[in-house]
Amino acid sequence: MISPPGEGSREFQGMKSAARQVPAAYRQMKDSPPALTELLPGVAGPATVQPQPVYRPHEDVQRARRRAVTRGAIDAAILLAIDVFVFVWSNARLPFVSRANTLIVLAVIHVGVVCYWYASRKMPIWKARRIAATWSSDERARFRK
Repeated sequence: MISPPGEGSREFQGMKSAARQVPAAYRQMKDSPPALTELLPGVAGPATVQPQPVYRPHEDVQRARRRAVTRGAIDAAILLAIDVFVFVWSNARLPFVSRANTLIVLAVIHVGVVCYWYASRKMPIWKARRIAATWSSDERARFRK
């Protein structure tokens, strides 16, 4: 069994001296903190430069809003076309259901579609507010503008 070198042995003294030898770069950092330009090549100094955004979501948000408005307009046009069809053609009704009950079903469908439109526009706002409740007051103030 090999025992570790004792404190008086030559091997131990060699290990101690090797442990004390610190590279020059580390010695400089230990003595004084390096300047920012030494750590980050190309940095001109303490002047702050705002970072340039890599991704600007404004165009994507506008495109999504246009798609949502278009989709809403198409849904409204389909509902209006069904209404015109049902009211103009008096024989239009659901199979095995009277005309009065068909109009009630149509009204319920309209209410459902309007509720869906409302929820699809309000749900993202509610979710964002719920997430924003975990933010600090500074983060909330930044997004209220």
